[in-house]
Amino acid sequence: MRRRKHKQVRRALRFYRIQHGFRAPFKVLADGNFINAVSVLRNGDPTELLSELLGDKVRVFTTPCVMHEVRKMGNELSKARDACRRLALHHCGHEETTKLPAAECLAQQIGGGNPNHFLVATQDRDLQQRIMSQPGGAVLFTSVHGVGMAMPSTLQKEGAAEQGSARLRPSAAEKRTLEGVGRPAGEDDGERRGPKTPFKRNKAKGPNPLACKPRKTKKAGAAAAAPEPAAAPPGSGAKRARVRRSRQPRSEEADE
Repeated sequence: MRRRKHKQVRRALRFYRIQHGFRAPFKVLADGNFINAVSVLRNGDPTELLSELLGDKVRVFTTPCVMHEVRKMGNELSKARDACRRLALHHCGHEETTKLPAAECLAQQIGGGNPNHFLVATQDRDLQQRIMSQPGGAVLFTSVHGVGMAMPSTLQKEGAAEQGSARLRPSAAEKRTLEGVGRPAGEDDGERRGPKTPFKRNKAKGPNPLACKPRKTKKAGAAAAAPEPAAAPPGSGAKRARVRRSRQPRSEEADE
């Protein structure tokens, strides 16, 4: 049972993430009925319970209208009053002289497509139906089995499907572009076109004169007129080759 509940919560959160941009940390608007039910059933701290249910960080808010209604109940909702004081306060814009019932106040915060991405935690069935009839309205509740999340309503799913199909349709500018794709080249489409610029081909060009070195020309008779190297004068420091004579032993006849 618990596995099935968490699977439904993941499916519902995926819908609100994709279609309406819900992101963590999730923001929850709680009324006095929900806070009182959590206190009576002793389910635990509302912030911890909702964080465990949604699988991410959660910030739980209440409004001055909810606080005003809880204080009017007196000791009947004393636990809810103490718990509401520990929650963050979302300024709903209703002044002291124009305090609204809690259900009406929370419904107005969700109006206009729920731009603040609030999830509403309430036990009021009428308020739950009003929230689920709004695009982007998400409902949380509690029971003896713990806190839970309502699945998106049929109206919300149909609205999301209509928005998805509308995003796939081409816009007016895209339609005009598509209409001109299949026209022949010479057909007048109501727009004046300028003269067609002829295509200029690149022609073969000669070598760059700055990159070419000039050819060197030899002067006539330059090689013949070149003098031969002169012989080194004597005593200029060059050594003369010396011839060594071999010594022969004197013969016996010469000795006689």
